Amino acid sequence: MVLEKVIPQVSGRDAKIATIDGPAGQFEVAAISINKDGVHRFFYRDEHAHFYFYAERPIKPITQWIVTGAANEAGSVPFISAPENEVAYRLNIEYFLKTRWDSDPTRPGDESTALVPVKFTWRIVR
Repeated sequence: MVLEKVIPQVSGRDAKIATIDGPAGQFEVAAISINKDGVHRFFYRDEHAHFYFYAERPIKPITQWIVTGAANEAGSVPFISAPENEVAYRLNIEYFLKTRWDSDPTRPGDESTALVPVKFTWRIVR
């Protein structure tokens, strides 16, 4: 299967995509948006799939990333994949959130990004 080369958009422009060598292989990620409730939308692509994922970073009671969902399109259809890919997606997404700036994934993070715990509340729909 050849994966369609989707170019995510931010305000009508091509998003800035970072290529990262993650613990589960090379992947690409882009920061797409943040809504008024503080939910960040990111684009993820690797050799198996591309999808958008959503994460919140509440400050109270504890600062942490909570990855809450994933969709095929920007907010529409739930993302579905083979169950064996879920571990790779989670490893790479956690690596991204700990090693890069959420607002600009092309910028390496620092000690402050590395210390923020990452929690997943979503599962790939089967």
